[in-house]
Amino acid sequence: MEMNLKRNKISSAAIILVLALIISCIPFDSAFAAIQEVDTPTRTNTFSSSNTSTSEYCKGTIEGSKLHIQLRTVVPSVQFRVALYGVNPKTEVNNPGIYVTAQYMGSSSMGKSVYGFEYTLDFADIEVPDGEYFLYISQLKNYADTYETIPSKGALYKNLPIIIEDGMPSIPRYDDIIEENASVQKNSGLAPSEYLDKSMEDVRFLFVDPKTNVREDMNSEKISYIKRLSDKITTGTYNDYDKLIKIYEYAAGNFYYDTVAFSTHSYQYANPYQNMYNRENKIASANSDNQRRVATTCQGFAGIYLALARAQGIPTRLVYGHRASAPTYNWNTEGDLTTRDHWWAESYVNGRWIFVDPTTGTNNRWNKTTNAWQYYGVTNYTYFDPSDEQFAVSHISFNVYRNNFVGYLVSNSNEIKKLTTFLETSAGGVTNGKLLNKDYVKSNKKTWGDGVINNFYGDGKGRIARIRWNGFGLNGDADFSSFSKMKYLYLKDNHLTSLNLRNNTEMRKVEVQNNQMTTIDLTNCKKLTSVQTIGNELQQVKIYANKRNTTITAGENGYIYITFDKSKKYKLRTFFQPDIGYKVGGFYNTKEKKLTSLKSYSMNPITKTYNVVFELDPDSFKYELSIGNNAEQYKEYNKAAQKRLRELGYYNGTEDGLFDSEMKAAVEEFQTAFHIEVTGVIDETTWSILFDPDPQPIVDENDDKPGEEDPTDADPDKEKDNSHQPATKDADVKTKEDADNEENAHNTADTDELV
Repeated sequence: MEMNLKRNKISSAAIILVLALIISCIPFDSAFAAIQEVDTPTRTNTFSSSNTSTSEYCKGTIEGSKLHIQLRTVVPSVQFRVALYGVNPKTEVNNPGIYVTAQYMGSSSMGKSVYGFEYTLDFADIEVPDGEYFLYISQLKNYADTYETIPSKGALYKNLPIIIEDGMPSIPRYDDIIEENASVQKNSGLAPSEYLDKSMEDVRFLFVDPKTNVREDMNSEKISYIKRLSDKITTGTYNDYDKLIKIYEYAAGNFYYDTVAFSTHSYQYANPYQNMYNRENKIASANSDNQRRVATTCQGFAGIYLALARAQGIPTRLVYGHRASAPTYNWNTEGDLTTRDHWWAESYVNGRWIFVDPTTGTNNRWNKTTNAWQYYGVTNYTYFDPSDEQFAVSHISFNVYRNNFVGYLVSNSNEIKKLTTFLETSAGGVTNGKLLNKDYVKSNKKTWGDGVINNFYGDGKGRIARIRWNGFGLNGDADFSSFSKMKYLYLKDNHLTSLNLRNNTEMRKVEVQNNQMTTIDLTNCKKLTSVQTIGNELQQVKIYANKRNTTITAGENGYIYITFDKSKKYKLRTFFQPDIGYKVGGFYNTKEKKLTSLKSYSMNPITKTYNVVFELDPDSFKYELSIGNNAEQYKEYNKAAQKRLRELGYYNGTEDGLFDSEMKAAVEEFQTAFHIEVTGVIDETTWSILFDPDPQPIVDENDDKPGEEDPTDADPDKEKDNSHQPATKDADVKTKEDADNEENAHNTADTDELV
């Protein structure tokens, strides 16, 4: 009898609908399924669910019409039922009435009792119609137990495929799937060391709240919590492989599958930290109750397993693909194979990657609609380190989940060129690249940055979105202009001399405190929310604020720094820092209108340029300066005096802040010229004349003062001097446009992470 093995087809409309639902809940990348249809399987006479385990496996060997079965399991058992599950044609459970007493088979490597049996099923003795089946084995955990009626209620093993033709059995082997799964495992991922990040930045999509779309950040406290829990779970194990078994048991046995979330593709709570924390602490939430019951989907099961495995230092990664739900479906009855509908994990242990799918290890279920919880615990270990042939029975790997957001995947030529220039900048013979990473190599982008994924991050499409390189002593100019997707830049506590972020139209936050920057360019950075620059001696700042580009310039003898805070009424604040011996003469806009003489000014700019003028301040005396008085607190004042003496033509020495004999001679010469008592010491009188904008010699009070006008002769109509009147409040302070911006600022929620 020839069987019809033609694949069922699914309509285009149905495919589109399914894909739309799946894409809404699964992170997208460029990988697609290589297998569109499964090839006609080869027929074999042997099968083993595991090539490594001695305590968890099912083996089948065919000789003629006979199928010899060997089964081992650590799931407590007193009796087994051997049956078939009809898939094509769909006959469901075909029970020939075979019951086998469970035998004690020894202990596992972790000391668990192993149960099992051997049985030969002769198809010549039982009436089984031709078709496609799965071997379907159930067990009684005790004599008060009953056998399940459907697979979802706890079948032990249901994954050995059988084809009956003319009453003779054979085992299909899916070589094309085996080959594809092996290829994905070998070629799609990175080195094992890339999958150890305990903060799980590479699988950050797991931490997004499906209701609010807000991602929860991991921190050291949460990471420590997961480590403590992982240690507790793996207590009593002596190797990594056994640790992974314990972790599999915890994930599979203690969590529930959210059947409503899966079927509707809505609100899939996959956050591994929250799911474990809520269970351990009996916290009720949208997907948990106060009885330690927590529901999730395949992403959540895989995420819990991954988090606990990484906490033990075992490289673990996520894989996505398509799963046929045996024994209900096989590859001949499954629908669209290109639909990404399942997630699982792979761990690197004993020199190889192993497949681990904790979702399939339990039948625990939660129906959100009825709030019905069904608990079965760990029902099987079929997909913990299965053989290649076992895995291919129901899983097609599409790709190892690759974090396309890692910085070293940058591909934009402008960004690569500028990053290379920055990393190759050196001081003292050491490049910035080496300061960040001792293993830095210019040609290897994986060595760029400090090795922390979250500190050098991309947009997933080849452009940089975030750089956080604080406190590395980086040198030179930082030119990251036209990084069109960059949103966050943190370069605090370095030795950088300038910053160029011009045309970074997505820029949100800039923190560059405590550098040596003299210029910053934030032109066309139209989405800025926060800028911090204190600790830099800036001469010029270009910034986009109040819907316009504006330039702020510092005159000689001082510097500025700025802050920008979108949430404030007046968003841009400029701080003026005069050199020693100087003061703020005025802050002016393009129209040369004086806005303030104070040490800072807050505004929403309305003109293109602003500049601050610093002027000499005769009232700036602080310390008496004399020869040999060179302690640190005096050096800057000595240096300021040296500079001023040079300007007036009295000093030709080095401006080094050291009060030596040469400087003393210059002071004495200055004092002589300005009729000051010659002491060689800069006292308050000497300082005030030295730093007077128009220094005049001291005149004895008894001397005549030629040219002095008698107050009684003053012209009553003489124009008043208004130079000391307070500055008129400038229109830069606020406009109607600013008021609108303030209203918008209160109605807009800025988040710290948008990538």
